[in-house]
Formats: sequence, structure tokens, C-alpha cells
Amino acid sequence: MEKKVIAIDLDGTLLKNDETLTPFSASILSALEKQGHVVLVTSGRPPRAILPLWEQAGLHSPIISYNGALVFHPGDPSFSRFEAKFPLSKIQSLIQECRPHCFCMMSETSSCIYEEGNTKDLHKYFWRDGMGIHPLSELKEDPFTLIFGECPEEDEWVQAKRRICGKRGKQIFVILAALAEYALQRTLFSRSLQRRGVKENIRDFRGIQRGRVCVWGFR
Repeated sequence: MEKKVIAIDLDGTLLKNDETLTPFSASILSALEKQGHVVLVTSGRPPRAILPLWEQAGLHSPIISYNGALVFHPGDPSFSRFEAKFPLSKIQSLIQECRPHCFCMMSETSSCIYEEGNTKDLHKYFWRDGMGIHPLSELKEDPFTLIFGECPEEDEWVQAKRRICGKRGKQIFVILAALAEYALQRTLFSRSLQRRGVKENIRDFRGIQRGRVCVWGFR
């Protein structure tokens, strides 16, 4: 049997509507890994909201978090950690331009959450335990993510998104219900797999041959 890298998204793909992983699904993932495949759990969630599911499935492979902005291996310090944070200057510019059209904004670094407005709906993904909580205005370092609750009925907001995408051609919006996450193309799941060094590192993790990468659930 040829070994493969199998990358699977969480929310809306692997998890149930109540955001839990069934024992059956966990057993399938574990079985695939026992067959020699590298099973990657991937998500826009932060590591702390992925690790319990990774552990439930009994996996021993790298994790792709923050929509690909952070690739790491919880149990193998020799695995080459990959980070692709947002430049603070661009995030600050985006915040200023989008603020009039949003009911909330949240950004996260490795140890702190920076927020503005009512971010309650995000707490189930971005747990606050163990994290420093600060106003968004105090963000002073490159973050992994910027998430904002949009007001989709505003025509000006649609035009603002077009202006931003037009000015910064490598940036896109990922819409999840009423929540929109702003991301650079280079930090999306599939892009993180394609980046020079990251893909090779994951593939070489268990001797996976070139071209044997399977991806499910990505937009």
C-alpha cells in the first residue's frame, strides 16, 4: 500500500454539528495512521482547540492550525515548526478600514487574545483559559489571525472588501456565516502544504512519496 499524507478539516467536515468527534471517526483516523499514512488534522482554530481532538483520535502527526499560519508537531520537538504571522502594520491598516463595518474584531498571538466588541460567539473556538485578554488597540506584535464579525447588509462593507482585495492582491476573505476571517493566501491550509520546506518536512516525516497528498474539506 502506498503511504499518503491525508489532510482533513475539522469544522463542517470531520466534526458533527455539535462540534464533537465521533468514536467511529476517531477510530478511522487512528486506523489510517496505523496503516502508515500521515493524517493531518487541520483547522482555522488555535492549537488549544485542536489538541483534544488530535488526542482523542490517538494521532502522532503534525497539526495545521490558524488556517495554516502555524504548523507544528505536539509530540515531536524535532519536527520543523512553521509560522506565517500577519505583518502588524497591515493588520492595523485593515482594522482601521474595516472597523466601521464590524460588530466585533479579534486577533490572537501565541499567548494573548486582543479583542474589540462582542466576541462571545468566538469563545467556543478561541478558548480564553490560559490566554492574556487585552483590548485590540494594545496589539503590538505580528498576530496569527484577525477575525471580525461583519455587517453583511451594508453596501459600503461590500465596497470596502473590494477595495482591500484590490489594493492587496494576495489577500482574501473567508466567510463563515456572519463571521469573516481575513487571511493571506500564503496562510491557507493548502498553501501551507505547498510552501517550500513545509510540504517536504511533512512528507518526509514518514517517508511519503512525492505526489501522495490527499486534502478534504478545504474551501
